[in-house]
This record gives sequence, structure tokens and C-alpha cells, in this order.
Amino acid sequence: MLAHDSNIPSLPGGMLSSREKFGVHALLAFFSTRVLRGGPKILLHLAACLAVFILIVRFVPHQGLSAVAAGTTTTIWRGWATDETPDETTPAAHTASPLADAYAHGGSSKDGSASRLRIVVFGADDIAMPTPVRGLEKETSRGWTEVLCQELECSQYQSFVPAADNSTHAMVSNSIYDAAVEHLMNETWGNHSPGRNYGFQADEFPVVSLPDLSNQVSAFLATRTPSTRPDETLWVFTFGTWDVWALASMPLNISGTVIELLADSVFNEAERLYHSALDKGSVAWSGVAGQQRDGCATAKRNAYPDNTNPETDMKGRRADRFSIMIPTLFDPSLTPGWDLARPALSAVHSKAEQLRNAAALTGKWNSRLAENLHDWVRGPGGGYTTPQGQDDPSATASLLDRIASRNKYPLRDAILHDQAGFVLDAVVERQLRDGGMADTTNPNAQPEAEVYRHVRTPCVLGGAPCEAPHQHLFLTPFKVGSRAVADLGRRAAGMVRRGETLRANWAASGGASSWAS
Repeated sequence: MLAHDSNIPSLPGGMLSSREKFGVHALLAFFSTRVLRGGPKILLHLAACLAVFILIVRFVPHQGLSAVAAGTTTTIWRGWATDETPDETTPAAHTASPLADAYAHGGSSKDGSASRLRIVVFGADDIAMPTPVRGLEKETSRGWTEVLCQELECSQYQSFVPAADNSTHAMVSNSIYDAAVEHLMNETWGNHSPGRNYGFQADEFPVVSLPDLSNQVSAFLATRTPSTRPDETLWVFTFGTWDVWALASMPLNISGTVIELLADSVFNEAERLYHSALDKGSVAWSGVAGQQRDGCATAKRNAYPDNTNPETDMKGRRADRFSIMIPTLFDPSLTPGWDLARPALSAVHSKAEQLRNAAALTGKWNSRLAENLHDWVRGPGGGYTTPQGQDDPSATASLLDRIASRNKYPLRDAILHDQAGFVLDAVVERQLRDGGMADTTNPNAQPEAEVYRHVRTPCVLGGAPCEAPHQHLFLTPFKVGSRAVADLGRRAAGMVRRGETLRANWAASGGASSWAS
């Protein structure tokens, strides 16, 4: 019987060890003895065992058997129980944009483990952030960033937006605003002309004690590092509403400069987070999504050792990226709250004058934001200031140095979410229909039932909610309703899924240089 040993197939990985050979010999000797002593009865037992083994081989998925050989038994049972191909063996789907590809797989993996997409929010209570209202708690408990998280199935959501009341709201930088008020007081001190009297500024629009952007970022960086790291993080910055609200009462020659400094400081903090994200020990660090999810990543790199893989982002640079999203600012003077809650000042500082200032400051904020966003995405030397505010030419690497070192850093990218355009379009659409100027025959025109019936009157105004909240664009004097919040969140998620980033736009239009980090 032992003569059949030479026909035993060898296991993957090499020849049988001496212990394995001894075990096989002993097993064959045992069965030989049982056959000689038991006669036909033992043959029936062996036939039954062989039949069971054939059934097992027939019905266990082939992929599962392969995984058994590899030792990944947990993957087998999960895939078998759910009748799905396990995540670990499924390459990530290729989409039009690397950013969209990363976020298209947001949410927890099928085994309930670790999170792929984290969303971190810094900001103030803008027009689409949560506004709990008695009687409408369910409809008003989410802001647009929560909807964004839900739509993308993010597994980690962190918001550092401080809770506000009716009198205090977070600003971009408390210190910059404080310095602006002090400068205004010094400029107008002793001037008794009514038009130059700004003594009201510190009283009516005081420096708040709520955490500004820098404090919010510090609070995030001080949090405990999660046991399971996200594959990708989307950083959201939503500021500007209450900065414009406070600055609109100042002279434009001062407030215009201040609003640009505030817009600049947003990117100083974004840069601070970017550098923190380079440290694997920092809570800001995220894993490389492509390397963790795409089992073909290593094979692709080996297939293109000279970094010429056409599917590789930016001609061979790393797949990981640092992505931010910023909404455009809706002019606060267009909210019902401007007329209802704006402090009544002297006639020379009328609401009409402040309204013009607010419109100008909103325009400056949005244009400066877009300009800084493009410069920041281009990378060092693109125009943004360092977190220390220094502009040292020696600190700016040469073009060749930047190209040579680009693979060391995550790729910068950004999405500019036109939140203001969406809300303004809703206001204009209602006004055109009320004035009989809307082209309702246009096949692309919204049905009347989908157009907001009330765009100037909030649903909640000093009392109980209205009977039809979904017909009001604004829920409260400064906040849009849950219907608009949901639309804004879904639109933002759609931009992420479609990969509508600055770099994608540049690539499509053949525009801005894309070699920088």
C-alpha cells in the first residue's frame, strides 16, 4: 500500500515535509489494515465519505476554495453568507475622476469595519446648517453637511461648528475682526461728524467668544486618533455669513480689506491641516484609498515601472489626495432676517447703506475665495500665504524641486459648491412667476408645485411653525427650510460623485497647470 506514496499530489508551495509524509504513510497504513480486517463494510464507509467530499467540492464557491488555500477564511464565509463577492477581491470601480472614485465607495465595508470616507466640518451656522425648531425637530435636525454625509454614506462625521444663539455667531477670525474694530475706533476717535461716528460697532457687533476657525482646527487636531483610519477625508469650510453681517456697518475701505484677510485665513488653516495630514501620527492623516481598496494597484505599478501608466493620476504621482469643499456665500442682506433683525442705527448709517456694503462684501468674499482656492490647489508658490503669514522667497522651492518632490505629498483638490446660486435662483424664479415674466412653456421649466411659494416670509416668525413649511424657502429669518437643506446636500454629494473638482475642470478645459502638489 505504501508504494502508492509517489502518486500523492504535492501541496502548493513545495514538496511534503517529513512530518507530512509520515502522517500520510500512517493514514494509508491505517486504512489498509481496516480494509483487510473489515472487509466490504469498510468499503461502504469509504464510499460514503467520498460522496460527501464530492458534494462539498461541488457546492463551495471556487473563489472560497482559493481563499482557503490562502488562509482568508473570514472572507469566505462573509461572501458565502451574503451571496456577494467579498470586498477584498473586488477591484474598485473606475470612474471619471480619482476623487469621485474615492468617494463613490463611501461608507462602511460589508464586514462592518472601517470607514472609507470621513467628513470634517469647520464653520459657522450659515443659512443651511441645523436649526432645531419646536414642533419640527425631525425636519430641522440636519444641515446640508449631514445630508452630504448621508448621501455619500460616510462612516465618520465630525462637525466643529459651535452652537449659536440669536445674538452670537462664529466668525472666521476673532482676532482679525477685533483688530479691525480697534483700527476703526482709532481712525474715527475724536471725530464728532455723524457720518464718522462708529462708536456703535463694538456694542452692536461685538467680538464673540465662540471658537473661530483657528480654534476649531486646534480642537480637531487635539482629538484622539481613531483606531480605524479613514481612507479619505473631505474637509468642509463654511464661513462668511456673520463676518459680512458684522462688517457691513463699517466703511468699505476698511471692511473690504478685512473681508479679504478673512478669506485668506481660511486657506492658512487649510494649509495647517494639509501639513498635519502628512504625519501618520496625526488625527488628520488618512489612508491611501487606492492602495487599500484596489487590489490591482501593485500590479499596475509593476506594469509601469517608469510611472507612465495612463490610468495613474498626474503622471505617476500617488493616489492619495487632500480634498476640501467650500460653499459660495449667500448675501445675508437677501435673507428675511436682514430687515427683521438688523440693529437700527442712526440715519447716516442706514440699512440701505449697509445693504449696499453687504452686497459688495459678499462679492469680495466669493471672488477672493475662488481666487485663493485656485492658488491653493496649485500648491506652494501658487499665491496663498503660509500659516505664519511669511512670504520668504527662499522658502518657495524652484519649479524643478517641486516637480521632483511632488510624489511625497497628497494631491490638493477642491470643490466650490455654489450654494448661493441655488438659493438665489429659487428667489428669482418665484419673483419672475409672481411678475408674470416666467417662461412656463419651456419644457425644462419647473412645475409650479416645485417652486417655492414664499421666498421672503419665513415659516417660523416669532411663534408656531406655519402649516406648510415646504412651501417656504426660509424656515427662520436666517435659515432655509429642510427641503432646501436636502437639495443643497444632494447637490454637493452629486458634485463629489461626478468628480466636479478644480483639477477635473482644468483637465477638461486644458487650463491651469496641474503639475504642482
